[in-house]
Amino acid sequence: GRASLTIMPPYAGEAEVVIASDRVLETRTISLPEGGGEIDFRVTEDWGAGVYAMVTVYTPRDPVNRPAPRRAVGVAYLPVDTADRTLSVSFDVPERIQPRQTLALDLQIDGPVRSGAYVTVAAVDEGILALTRFASPDPQSWYFGQTALDVDLYDDYGRLLDPNQGAAAPVRQGGDQIGGAGLTVVPTRTVALFSGPVEVGRNGQAQVSLDIPDFNGELRLMAVAWTGRAVGQAAQPLTVRDDVPAELILPRFLAPGDVSTATLTIDNVDGAAGAYTARLTGSGPVALDQSDTVDLAADERADRRYPLSGNTAGIGEVGLGISGPGGFDVSRSYPIQVRPAWLASTDVVRGRVMPGASWTLSADALAGYLDGSASLSLSFSPTPLDEAALLQSLNRYPYGCGEQITSRALPLLYAMPLARAAGLDGPEGARAEIDAAIGTLLSRQGGDGVFGLWRVGDRAARPWIGVYMTDFLTRAREAGHTVPDAALERAYATLDHMAAGEMWRVPGYDTSIYRWSRQTDTTERLNDRTAAYALYVLARAGRADRSRLRYMHDERLDEIASPLARAQIAAALYLIGDQARTVSAMDAAEAALGFENPGNYYQSARRDLAGVLALAAEIGDAERVARLAEQVAADLPEPSRLNTQEKAFLLFAARALAGDEGVDVSAPDGLTSEGPGQFALTADDLATDRAFTVTSDTPVWVTQTAHGQSLTPPLAVSEGVAVQKRVRRLDGSPVDLGALVQGDRLLIDITLAPQSERLMPVIVEDLLPPGFEIEAVVDPADAGRTGPYAWLGRINAPRVAEARDDRFVAAIDLRNRRAERIAYLVRAVTPGEYTLPGVVVQDMYSVDTFARSDTGRVVIAPRG
Repeated sequence: GRASLTIMPPYAGEAEVVIASDRVLETRTISLPEGGGEIDFRVTEDWGAGVYAMVTVYTPRDPVNRPAPRRAVGVAYLPVDTADRTLSVSFDVPERIQPRQTLALDLQIDGPVRSGAYVTVAAVDEGILALTRFASPDPQSWYFGQTALDVDLYDDYGRLLDPNQGAAAPVRQGGDQIGGAGLTVVPTRTVALFSGPVEVGRNGQAQVSLDIPDFNGELRLMAVAWTGRAVGQAAQPLTVRDDVPAELILPRFLAPGDVSTATLTIDNVDGAAGAYTARLTGSGPVALDQSDTVDLAADERADRRYPLSGNTAGIGEVGLGISGPGGFDVSRSYPIQVRPAWLASTDVVRGRVMPGASWTLSADALAGYLDGSASLSLSFSPTPLDEAALLQSLNRYPYGCGEQITSRALPLLYAMPLARAAGLDGPEGARAEIDAAIGTLLSRQGGDGVFGLWRVGDRAARPWIGVYMTDFLTRAREAGHTVPDAALERAYATLDHMAAGEMWRVPGYDTSIYRWSRQTDTTERLNDRTAAYALYVLARAGRADRSRLRYMHDERLDEIASPLARAQIAAALYLIGDQARTVSAMDAAEAALGFENPGNYYQSARRDLAGVLALAAEIGDAERVARLAEQVAADLPEPSRLNTQEKAFLLFAARALAGDEGVDVSAPDGLTSEGPGQFALTADDLATDRAFTVTSDTPVWVTQTAHGQSLTPPLAVSEGVAVQKRVRRLDGSPVDLGALVQGDRLLIDITLAPQSERLMPVIVEDLLPPGFEIEAVVDPADAGRTGPYAWLGRINAPRVAEARDDRFVAAIDLRNRRAERIAYLVRAVTPGEYTLPGVVVQDMYSVDTFARSDTGRVVIAPRG
């Protein structure tokens, strides 16, 4: 076909016409008279669904009448008719259906379907879609709609224009424009059904079957149809409800000892008038047993409240049965979690058992923990480096910045036999954990190859951590996991710059050095350790710059303070076959052991020692491995006293020290091993004392770990940091927590006060009582002098903050003994009497730095 473009310039002149989409398709130069003119173009397949016409008209200067030149610019979109590539889709479905049935949904697809067409149908809860502002799929707009102009216009003609006429107007163009544990289940029922592809008949008809669950509400039906060259879509609401809808409104969770409220809402929309009988029951840790009769006239609704409580920790169920006139009988259930009102604690006992001796577990080993929350693991190891205990501790670490995700997943690549003992579902569970880590890290990688610490583009990750994540992805790829080539290439490109010392080329990483009185880190040290690690990872990938690597050894090695960085240079040199420099660099690494750099919170002497040992094993230096083995095991604390970096690198060291030596332990009757020398027990397994006898010929080390929520509320504590939690009205006035009313809106004000000058990356975790729900996190702009919460004063913007069903979690950097405040809004939604948990603050890399506020009580009365 052909297209005609009418150009109406403000004056006569020479016109340059450009036809472009994501590239220039055609250019022409024509002379235009003062009244304008038309120009024809042949429409080709390159035009797709439409192109842009960019027109620039130039008029040269005239020495007498116009001493300065002129220029005019215009842009227009030229759409292409796509009727032959469009399908019309319609549903044949009633306006309302009953729940708990299989719906046979008929569709009619009109258009070019004879060449083979397919359709998919999704049915999703409209309430969820409205909350997320989800727009129904529209492939016609996606494929054939107007896209952004992806060509820029540059010229030097503006230099000739009269500057006294003002600044040149811009060329306008079109455009399309934050881990912690959580709840296992919630009693909120959501529906999201998907048919998968269904073939359309040559007559344009298709039938899709959807299993409609027990649901009262509105679904949005969304269909997408396609052939090899055409697409179409449709969306339509569908009401799903019983004649007499009955629902229970429950808190999102419960806590042991709390008394909450279950609200029954029953609405006689289309049922017979009369008496309706309701039966409410609780199972598992949920306590509820109520019967009630509700008399309903036609179109009458009734609400009734019933007490609901949780006895012990665990997953329970609330059952609802409604029966009434005309044989009406409906039953449904709601899963609900009874979650302890404070965070779990861990108690570790370590020891050494001689051959023939026994390690005895007391029957009261879990007596101090809440029923349903506690477990005990026992790990026997031939060396003090207990791999299973370290893995289990890493797996229990609840948070998820890029470093922590990598530290959890990287050791799993080499410890599959211990996966079950670590709390995972065997090797398959370990592989799933690794794949999930890969997906999360890749979702935080930007187009420039830079990884965000919490989310893509947050500029919060140190460049060394970027190398660490790339190291994991490279090893995961080697172990058979799927890592896209493009993602690795982008990551390697950033490592090339880091290895060359060109940190300015990767501005997406945080290279700032915080200044304080005891600061030992420097820009030079950061650059050196990052370059050394990048060279090592690139060498493993076969793409290291050999001359740069040798330069780092010959000219920089003595200036590099980090023993781990020196060892990484040694390992990289080994990989390129430079044996002499390898030995030299590894000698230098061993000589530097004991180095401490408090300014780098990822670093510790223990981590570096473990890393040097692992790298020595990697290059086959058995003598050095044997020499370092005693050091790495000396004065080793229990895993809960180590940070994630130390645990991960100790696991590398344990892998290097692993030999054929195993452990033989005779377990009591009825207990089976979770792995070599690994046992997991619950309170039911400890009805009596349990003795485990070592039958190996050599002594073994044992780690006994009890984990769960304590029976009594933990006391307030302050170690290296202080925390204060205040609950206020929205105007800042005090509130009586024993006299709240359903619907009250409150502000949770948390103040953090570090007790040292150093940079302190902390996690703030504040559990909610079941009667509260978070509405919003307070933004710094909402406080200050002009915000609605000006009484708060200055508040801090966390690196990441999450408002979850049962808690508020935030990551924030503290420094220079300066108190920081963060705040969030809650609403009292469910009447009851609840424990108000204290807020917990934990330094992510200094486990001895933490704080916890007092536990309180809150009472919420029903509205009205």
